[in-house]
Amino acid sequence: MLSSSVGSSVLTLSGRSLLTADSALTIANKLDAEISEGRKHTNVVVRVCGTYIGRFGIRRDSKAGHDYIPRQIHVTMKEALGLARCSLYRADYERILKDRGKLSGGSAPKV
Repeated sequence: MLSSSVGSSVLTLSGRSLLTADSALTIANKLDAEISEGRKHTNVVVRVCGTYIGRFGIRRDSKAGHDYIPRQIHVTMKEALGLARCSLYRADYERILKDRGKLSGGSAPKV
């Protein structure tokens, strides 16, 4: 798939977002995130080993893009797509967070 970089978002040549609502839900489930239904969004809170990592909302509008999610969970667009497309797993995500100093090396108590 060809893509072009526009600002901080990665778009396909058609200008559509790479991360869809389905991709966002796949990422949330893969990361064992806390998911709750809000009025306009599905709210997602990501914790790893009890440590708060970030939160994002999944928009209900099927045409809405979700390209803001990578920066909310401290990954690149490529890594977020890997999580959505099953080429990266939760263990890979934890390693990425540790490498970036977002998660300590030891296990934190679960909250």
